[in-house]
Amino acid sequence: MPHHAAVASEGVPLALAVSAPAVTVDGLIAKGQALKSNGQLSAAIRLFRDALQVDPDALVARRELSHALILSGAFSAARFQLDILLRSDPSGEMRTAYRRVIRQIDRDQPVGVTGEFAVLPSSNVNSGTTNTDFEGGTIDPNSQQKSGVGVLIGISGYLREDVGPNARVRLTWGLSKIAYTDAIFNSTGTRFALSYEHQHAQGRWAVGAHYAQTLREDDASYRARGGRIALDQGVSDTLKLGMSALTEQRVYPSQPYNTGRFSQFDLQMSYTATPSLMMSVGIGAQVSSPLADNFRYTGYTVTTTVAKEWRGGLQTRASLQGGTRIYDAAFAVGSPARRDHFGKLSVGVQHSDIDVMGFTPRLSCSQTLNRSNIAFYDYARTECQASISKNF
Repeated sequence: MPHHAAVASEGVPLALAVSAPAVTVDGLIAKGQALKSNGQLSAAIRLFRDALQVDPDALVARRELSHALILSGAFSAARFQLDILLRSDPSGEMRTAYRRVIRQIDRDQPVGVTGEFAVLPSSNVNSGTTNTDFEGGTIDPNSQQKSGVGVLIGISGYLREDVGPNARVRLTWGLSKIAYTDAIFNSTGTRFALSYEHQHAQGRWAVGAHYAQTLREDDASYRARGGRIALDQGVSDTLKLGMSALTEQRVYPSQPYNTGRFSQFDLQMSYTATPSLMMSVGIGAQVSSPLADNFRYTGYTVTTTVAKEWRGGLQTRASLQGGTRIYDAAFAVGSPARRDHFGKLSVGVQHSDIDVMGFTPRLSCSQTLNRSNIAFYDYARTECQASISKNF
């Protein structure tokens, strides 16, 4: 006879009247696991909930309940249980696993909206040169580096529609405003992208189109439209290869010499050493083809990244990128073609167990160094982004 049909004289489930709750909980969990493995999810969910009525601190019962809810498609209810586990489970390894599942649930929701606020201190807001002299002359002070602190307010979101067992269409959008004390550095950005994604057992592929526009106070406003393809393929349980290609037409209404096509190709290999440690290395190539010959270039980059989730909820990420840009024509009459070498070190940190009224704080900082044979383009920049964001 099913356990929920047996009741004590007081009219409560018999499981609640048993004097040895630990045994009762174990028995309910075992029966629920058997039902879950046979695909009887509704009955299994009832048993796991009964176990939690007997002992609300039964971690195994709550884990099994969240898993059964996911299998049944009740993602919001599963996320609720996982949030409880995040607060109650003392195992750092298990909390890392819960966060990973929660992120996947959030990504798979049909609609999502995220709000963000950030403070942006920078030692070189305008990517100005660190030099004061150029070919015997003095560089305009407006072209030299300027520090500043900006504020970013943004909202972004997505709409997702499944169009097959392994296929979906996704629309993403974003609006942002960046403001500095010196208004010449202010900007407003909008972006939209539409993509088709297909998943298979070992990976996924996607193709899409996008449009973006950035309005700037310094007359460097531009708009871009183009397309992108991407492919991720698992080689093993721990090794994955990725490829992406992007091409877009950029239009600068106030700087027509910068108008032209930009293309980029990337290859990446990522390795999951442990459930909480991921490493990747990637190479990339870029081709920028504006109207002005001396602004056209071919670039190459190499990037390495290490991401770690620590016990207790701390998440850290560090990446190092190096590269070069080779320009097609002489920068000016009598000068050589420009050639840049650059490096960038980026670090980021956040803690999943810390939130401010539902907002998640994050901190990221980077150090960029660009060295050019044209002194006008030598620059260094240190910048950070201290942000809070919330998913709605």
